[in-house]
Amino acid sequence: MQSDINSTKSGTTSMEETSDINNNGCRCSCCSFRLTLWCLGLLGLMGIQVTIDKTVQEYLGQSVTSLMMILLVTGIYVGGSCRCTICTHRKQSSRSSDKRTEAFEEQDNTRSLDQEEGQKRSNLEIENLAAESTAESSKIAVTATSVTEVHAKDDGDDNDNDILIEEEDTPVPVTSSRLVFLDNLKSFLTFLVVTLHVNCAFGGCQDFWFLVVGESSQPPIFAELVRQSSMLLQGFFMPLFFFVSAYFVPNSFRNKRTTRDFIRGKRQRLYDPAIVLFLTVLPLTAALGHWVATPEQGFTYILTLGHLWFNIWLLTLHWVYSTLAEQPQQEKQLPFPSTYIRMTAALLFCGVLLLPFPALMGPVTFGGMPLLHGSVTCDLFLYAMGIMARNHEWLQGAPLADKMDISPWLLRGLVLLEASTMVILFYVYNVPSGQPIWALVVFFLVSGVYTVDMGLALVQLFQSVSWQRHNRYSRFFHKAAYTVYLIHPTVIVAVSAAYVHVFNVIVMEEDRMIVFDPTQKPKQLLEAVAPPGQGAEEYYAMGWCIVFCLSQLIVWPLSYGIAHLPYLNRIL
Repeated sequence: MQSDINSTKSGTTSMEETSDINNNGCRCSCCSFRLTLWCLGLLGLMGIQVTIDKTVQEYLGQSVTSLMMILLVTGIYVGGSCRCTICTHRKQSSRSSDKRTEAFEEQDNTRSLDQEEGQKRSNLEIENLAAESTAESSKIAVTATSVTEVHAKDDGDDNDNDILIEEEDTPVPVTSSRLVFLDNLKSFLTFLVVTLHVNCAFGGCQDFWFLVVGESSQPPIFAELVRQSSMLLQGFFMPLFFFVSAYFVPNSFRNKRTTRDFIRGKRQRLYDPAIVLFLTVLPLTAALGHWVATPEQGFTYILTLGHLWFNIWLLTLHWVYSTLAEQPQQEKQLPFPSTYIRMTAALLFCGVLLLPFPALMGPVTFGGMPLLHGSVTCDLFLYAMGIMARNHEWLQGAPLADKMDISPWLLRGLVLLEASTMVILFYVYNVPSGQPIWALVVFFLVSGVYTVDMGLALVQLFQSVSWQRHNRYSRFFHKAAYTVYLIHPTVIVAVSAAYVHVFNVIVMEEDRMIVFDPTQKPKQLLEAVAPPGQGAEEYYAMGWCIVFCLSQLIVWPLSYGIAHLPYLNRIL
């Protein structure tokens, strides 16, 4: 007897310990040390980048830090998985406890069924005795019949009330465990990524692209449209990517058996494709751009992350979450943020805290991440908001329009006002140059609020217009979206190269052809390894439309096919 009591106490203690582990995530000293070391490493990388850019060669430091960022992530996801008890057995005891609970519930259900069957048998015996009796049994039968009719009438009234209640519960809340509108939103954001990089092929990103068809000699109206649209897209779509990706992380983390399983799954999904493309496809894409622009010159290329910086930083944030995460407990849910709280947080995290990065390091990249408006602190802030949105169920239950303290149309009006302010500052003062300082500060503050408001407006819009379930069209775009993001630069460069070649063959006039002057080659040896094109200014708008349409028409079906290939269909 005493041994049973001791075993019960020890089992209870072990369950409490594993419950603490399960509720508090990973709190081992090893992971805490690695997280501290990682933060110090980022600060060190910033210092290395600034030093190299100013003492060795401009723009070379960002390439070095990109490579070192990959090494840091490789150490985390390949060779540095923590093997302590907390990380390895985070959920095993919890799942055992869940199984024991299910077994107890099953036993209770079995007992309830047995009791019901016994009660039925007793009732049957009573009815048989009543049937054998005389007048008294008839009275009992009549009484039982009347009581049954009364109960039936009451049950009918309750059913009518239930129907009325169901009719009043409108609009229908979002109850799906997987929110389809977020999948549709990711597909739309991927479409915008392709659009932005088509702009880059026509000078919308200055010379930060593999093959720039034309830049300084474009028609003024078309050139300004390309620049302004690129600036507005840059302000919101990547932070919104982080928000949507983070929203699914808590469930993914809880569904994995251990923290190492969670890390392993993210490595297969994000790290493996990024490394393969980083070592093969990106250099080949840069070589194609160089071959089209200056085929007679030698080719020098320094490895860079390009658009794959999103994979690397998302991997890093997933690891930080798995280290610091706390499992949601039974606590009061935080309400959806008010407009005042939302704008204040946007000004602080996406405006004030972002200013030092481009001010100290310039409009370059850090660890592959662009140091522009709508980046760095905005990405981190929206990632954290995605985690909170899932834990506090901000996107579930009632529609967002009912949870916001302003109407959706007023929110869209604010977004339009913020975007107009950014366009004016960008056009009149050319804010990337940093002169005057007040214009640069105002631009970043307004862009910070624009980042959050535009993201919320799109989430609310897609929630209100999306289907509750995937159809064959939305399923097609959702399946292809991630692969589109991975391979679209190569498709855009290939289509741009084909356009330049076909255009020059058709024109056949040297003064109207698109040419590339080697003396105008950019300083940085990063994405833009080729000089921008010149000439044929009157046809640039037509060229943009051709490259845009062909790129979108090619990359989506191609990506859908690649995502269904054997082995790749488990990753993509």
